[in-house]
Amino acid sequence: MIELTSTGSTCYKTVLYNQVIEMENLVIEYERLKNEYQILNMKYESSEGIIRALNTTVETQSSFIDNLKGQSKTYPSTSQNSFHVFTISEDTKVPTSVKDDDSN
Repeated sequence: MIELTSTGSTCYKTVLYNQVIEMENLVIEYERLKNEYQILNMKYESSEGIIRALNTTVETQSSFIDNLKGQSKTYPSTSQNSFHVFTISEDTKVPTSVKDDDSN
């Protein structure tokens, strides 16, 4: 059996005290690293969301362009650039009824 003298007891208390301080420092360091990890994880998730949104935008634009290409293939190209402009002045008489001239 080991007997502790007052000197040995003081030494033992000092060792325990130092271990407690070391453990407290480790807990503080753990909390700091945990907070840093959470911040980095939030930044990563935010960046991932932005990238996902950009990819969706690109895919949407690509689909839109493909749809336009598909539509341009289904319509004849001769009528794409034809415009007819009609001008009617106040003096223009518009018939109210149309009669067939087949009565001859």
